[in-house]
Amino acid sequence: MKRIYLLALLGLFPTLSHAYSLPKANTAQLLPPQHLSTEAGVALGDDHWALGATGRLGVTEDIDIALRAGLIYADGGGFEAGLGGRYRLMPATTIGGQLEYAAALDLNFAYAGPAFTTGIDPKVLVSYHYTFAEERQVFFGAGAGVAVTAIDKNGQGDDTRAGFIASTIAGMDVSKRMRVSSEFAWRDSLLRFGATVGYRF
Repeated sequence: MKRIYLLALLGLFPTLSHAYSLPKANTAQLLPPQHLSTEAGVALGDDHWALGATGRLGVTEDIDIALRAGLIYADGGGFEAGLGGRYRLMPATTIGGQLEYAAALDLNFAYAGPAFTTGIDPKVLVSYHYTFAEERQVFFGAGAGVAVTAIDKNGQGDDTRAGFIASTIAGMDVSKRMRVSSEFAWRDSLLRFGATVGYRF
């Protein structure tokens, strides 16, 4: 009975069951070591919206990490927070611009309405970056992976399920340090559109 009850909750609160509301602005291009960037954005999806911010830090030539936090509305107001990391899979390929490859992992926590959800999303990212005037870039990319979701309602216990996640992103640098981007994400049949503005230190 408990499992049936939790599965019913997943149907009643679909946006909560996905724990993936905040815009990610993920490409396969990593930050250089000891470099920082910040991003602020908005996301709109099936019966929900979110406002959030991300901070990124380049750790090594092949690894960077991210922290995210924001407000969401999905069957009630709430919040979402997350941790993320990217790993360079191989050196970039030069085809006019740079074709980058990375593996990424996002861990997301969301609370809104009556439920607390956790999302774990490992995926692969590919993006193309073309440099034009003054070291600015135009870019586009895609990603795909596995979406694992757990939901808990008022301590009733967790129900966990796995699905599929896919995303696309496009954007450009409006200056040497400022970047704008837009993205579409599809996670377990739910769509989300996001737009972000970023600044690199």
